[in-house]
Amino acid sequence: MSAEAGYSGYQPQDGENLTVSSSRPSVAKGEGASLGGKVVEADFGKVEDRQRCWATTPDKSTWYGTSDVEELLESGLFRCAHSDKIGYYLQKIIIATDELYNLPDMVCGDVISEIREFWMDETRNELEKRGYLYKRGILMFGEPGSGKTSTIQQLIKILIEDYDGIAMFATQPHILTGCLQMLRRIEKDRPIVVIMEDFETLTEHGQHENEWLAILDGESQIDNVVFLATTNYPEKLDKRFKDRPSRFDLVTEVPMPSAKARAAYIKIKEPDMAAEEIAEWVEKTENYSVAHLKEVIISVKVWKRTLQAALDRLNGMRKREASSEKTERQAKGKSGIGFTTETYESEDTPSPKTIKKWFAEWKDNGLIEHV
Repeated sequence: MSAEAGYSGYQPQDGENLTVSSSRPSVAKGEGASLGGKVVEADFGKVEDRQRCWATTPDKSTWYGTSDVEELLESGLFRCAHSDKIGYYLQKIIIATDELYNLPDMVCGDVISEIREFWMDETRNELEKRGYLYKRGILMFGEPGSGKTSTIQQLIKILIEDYDGIAMFATQPHILTGCLQMLRRIEKDRPIVVIMEDFETLTEHGQHENEWLAILDGESQIDNVVFLATTNYPEKLDKRFKDRPSRFDLVTEVPMPSAKARAAYIKIKEPDMAAEEIAEWVEKTENYSVAHLKEVIISVKVWKRTLQAALDRLNGMRKREASSEKTERQAKGKSGIGFTTETYESEDTPSPKTIKKWFAEWKDNGLIEHV
């Protein structure tokens, strides 16, 4: 599932005049600006020469570079785009997701902690002192539903709320390059996260590989940015991406939620459920994703199905053959991409006593307030 699936945004129609909003009385000639209801027709010419401020539509959903309108881009999540009339622009995406949680034993917490550390002034000073660009690349791989999209969603929320930053979904490298260069011409120090989901599809059959390499570690790279890529199939990626720090500095597996993570999620959603019942659910949901756990809860608690009926239906769905071959990690305890990783054996089922102990831990650290 794509993190973009729950988002939507304004879509300009072919031939539509994009207008700009401004509290200032002056707008440069030929920018297609709306002043007092009068639309000035655009004669865009070499648009990149004028990209020093932000122009935006009246609902502030579309942003593009111009000479004199908005000084700062609103913090948020954007899709990179291009128009023959206005050049590169950013399309704002409305965020709508389920409530997000940083569950115990989940890799997403480690990734978010590393990114928070990256944005500390001390980190920037240490990198710049050594002549390194202030950037970071992270590649997460794992089965569908393991938590990669949840990590992205949490990171977007943190970026917007804590750092006044900009998140960009990227699918076409040449358009991403144009938008990044435009953003840096206008705002030199704004924190940016570039999201590249299902990265193997963006480089499939060798397409655009050199352009992506140029963005990550070449002539098109920029400062103060985190590149965050995900893949379900790391074996499909060229070694130039997955085994080359400075392109992806951190390559990490995102395993399915552990017993402790599943117990925490169930307790958060069903605070009145007894430890004994949670222990049963945890035992019967090994290797279940959070999405599967969500469906179990909805089936049992909303649709009033029995637990076994819900599990039988979901297990039937999960029995279909996987399309990706087993990775070297599964066979030899290696990731197959230059990093030794922990192997994940069948887990021990926690007892109700253990789950009650977890409840106490979660109450102490504030994960769950009503246990």
